[in-house]
Amino acid sequence: MADVKNLHTRKLIMTFQTILGRNVSLTVDEPREDIEEAEIIAAMNTILGADVFRPYGSQLQELVSAKIVVTDQDKFDLQA
Repeated sequence: MADVKNLHTRKLIMTFQTILGRNVSLTVDEPREDIEEAEIIAAMNTILGADVFRPYGSQLQELVSAKIVVTDQDKFDLQA
């Protein structure tokens, strides 16, 4: 019988809008399990204020959304 491996991943996806009106997302792999909304907002405001990202050549202008996406995968080893 083939081996089955379960993979569990978490990602924090932070979405911003640029001054051109385009949405862009930054992803953090495996955020802390106990992260709170206030911490995410503070981090996003720090990113916004630092003005170090210029996607499409334009400045980030505002926060749009944040979410944690949890993915479970069952991988099958078909070589068994």
